[in-house]
Amino acid sequence: MAEIQLTPKQRQQLKGAAHRLDPVVLLGAGGLTDAVVKEIDRALSAHELIKVRVPGDDRAER
Repeated sequence: MAEIQLTPKQRQQLKGAAHRLDPVVLLGAGGLTDAVVKEIDRALSAHELIKVRVPGDDRAER
């Protein structure tokens, strides 16, 4: 998948739109596995923008 470069304004708009979304994909203790990547791909095929929840209290760790 090609990396998309966003301007700060585009990133701000997407963050604002994502704020009201519920998480579609939840990462578990296993982290980012192949199955999770496939699920993210499926979710992005169905939705333009998704929210992924990453467990943990420490922001730097996430």
